[in-house]
Amino acid sequence: MDGEGDCPSYEETESFSKLFTGISPDAPAFGIRLCMYWRWEKPQDTEAKVAESKGIILKNAQHLLNTAAAYARSDAMAVAAGWFTRR
Repeated sequence: MDGEGDCPSYEETESFSKLFTGISPDAPAFGIRLCMYWRWEKPQDTEAKVAESKGIILKNAQHLLNTAAAYARSDAMAVAAGWFTRR
């Protein structure tokens, strides 16, 4: 044990030292302590994916608005047609 809250150190073995970058001991409950091991990675550049998603979202939003406008025009013409008939 390494004094990190009685959790075994990941740095003692070569395979785990490459896998984990941090440790967080939990508060003991019912005589059991959970040890959480973490791996922090560098943030990835997602600019290309964001630009692609933005284009798809914009295209879908424009399609949705155009479809809603077409339905609104169709409904308005159906209502107006009843007003302009002779009785």
